[in-house]
Amino acid sequence: MKKLLLSILIIVIPSMCFAGDFSKSDKALFGTVVFMQVVDGLTTADMLKDGSVMSSDWDWKYQTNRPSAGRLWGVKALELGGAYIVARNLPPGWRKGFFIAVDCLLLYCIQHNLQAGAGFNITF
Repeated sequence: MKKLLLSILIIVIPSMCFAGDFSKSDKALFGTVVFMQVVDGLTTADMLKDGSVMSSDWDWKYQTNRPSAGRLWGVKALELGGAYIVARNLPPGWRKGFFIAVDCLLLYCIQHNLQAGAGFNITF
């Protein structure tokens, strides 16, 4: 299941940025959202591997404070799909601000995970 979801993240989601009327900068910014989402997922998964639990600030997303790998990556894929749908329906002038706001939120989450002791760990 984890390999399937990771494959979806790597292949399907980034290809979305070539659809619609995204400008080159929109595509680049969506690419950074995809990258940040993957990094956030990797740091979250690394944090949870040793028995830690998720902060009560974010456990509502997963409906548990200790999500399985499938649930974690499934939520990440849904978030990326949602960001794409929102951005595609925004006027072109608003997209850059939206993508920058999403990147800032993900950067905050990554920074929090790293301060909590998470690292980068890719296992298959």
